[in-house]
Amino acid sequence: LAGEMTIEFLDEIAEEPEPEPTTYPVTFKASAEDGASEDYEETFYGALNTAVTAPKAPEAAEGYKFVGWAVEGTDEIVINFGVYAEISVTYIAVYEEAETYIPGDITGDGKADFIDASMALQAYADVITLTAEQIAAADVNGDGKVDFMDATAILQMWLNS
Repeated sequence: LAGEMTIEFLDEIAEEPEPEPTTYPVTFKASAEDGASEDYEETFYGALNTAVTAPKAPEAAEGYKFVGWAVEGTDEIVINFGVYAEISVTYIAVYEEAETYIPGDITGDGKADFIDASMALQAYADVITLTAEQIAAADVNGDGKVDFMDATAILQMWLNS
């Protein structure tokens, strides 16, 4: 052979680093104008198709209660948060006026008693029609309807008072 050939072995094979995943901002906002006790904003970053944990609900101002988080520009309350598209997303805290009624007090006289239980049964039987506030007060078990279970619960409240 005319020349010597040298072969060198590399101890380590250089690996190309994996590219960093692209992250997208997920922002949570609350406004004192909408029922929060103070303005709030916090941003998290997540990769595509990853869940993000929502922060603790910002404290509600007096007379309001926190309902949930909605995607900015919508009224739909969101349950699962995360990055599900290659865009940033902003969730807005939704508040509503706090309840101004006493559970079971359909008459609005400051107490739940047998008259309120009777009204719940009458509403269940379609004998009377309740206002929205009366329905909220009558639905003591929170199942979204006024029925004999609510009337029974109102009677138990009255008997235990």
